[in-house]
Amino acid sequence: MKYLFPSILLILTFSGQAQNGFFSKTGKWGIGIKAGGITAKIGDLKTTIIREWHPDSTYMLEEKYNWGFTGGVAFYYRFPNSAVAIQPEVTFSMQGSQLHYTDSILISDTDTVGLDYTMKFKYQYINILPLFKIYPFLNQDNFLNQLHVLIGPQLSINIAPANITYVSNKPYIGPDLQIQQNLRGVLKGRTDVSVALGLGYQLPGEYPFSLECRANLGFVDTVQTLANGYNFIENRNPSVSFQLTLGYTVPVDDPN
Repeated sequence: MKYLFPSILLILTFSGQAQNGFFSKTGKWGIGIKAGGITAKIGDLKTTIIREWHPDSTYMLEEKYNWGFTGGVAFYYRFPNSAVAIQPEVTFSMQGSQLHYTDSILISDTDTVGLDYTMKFKYQYINILPLFKIYPFLNQDNFLNQLHVLIGPQLSINIAPANITYVSNKPYIGPDLQIQQNLRGVLKGRTDVSVALGLGYQLPGEYPFSLECRANLGFVDTVQTLANGYNFIENRNPSVSFQLTLGYTVPVDDPN
């Protein structure tokens, strides 16, 4: 059930994309809405949280993707007599990562060995990006002329930098809510900078619906580690995310 909502979003979403024939008839400008599903992960959290002196044979740590929602608005401009368009976007996205830790040896019910916990980084971002769109098959008289390549830099402002949850199988060792609050004061989400790469396609029909798949590859540290008693260390934690959107664009007549 936990994957049902993201799966529906991956199919029933909105995304402002371009259509060659549509805009060539009604103008150069367009405005659209977009929404969809996104899955994301923060890299190398294991190094941040678990020090090297802990033998790998004594525990398991799974680093998993988080599912979430993404959506926003897009403004479209197609350059005259060109296969290039620009689409500035302002979007919201739910990203982050999941960690599932399990000790592989159980000594007793009160020993920390045997601990099993899940930590979720449930960050939320406002994304700003000037997306460039290239139509490599513009002159093809077939379905390929609606295929376009997407590329652009993205600035993601973290608006929920302390949104971490923690649930364990041993709350009597340390109350989960107390540990969760401590983690929120130690691990702080940062603004992310990434590059967006993807493919888009205009769906057939009278209305300008379109489908897009995109990857965002981060190249900065997205988690700041503050002074703490957990032996957490400052480390480079880049993000990666993948999203699928479907949407609608409204044409705006060229004022000239």
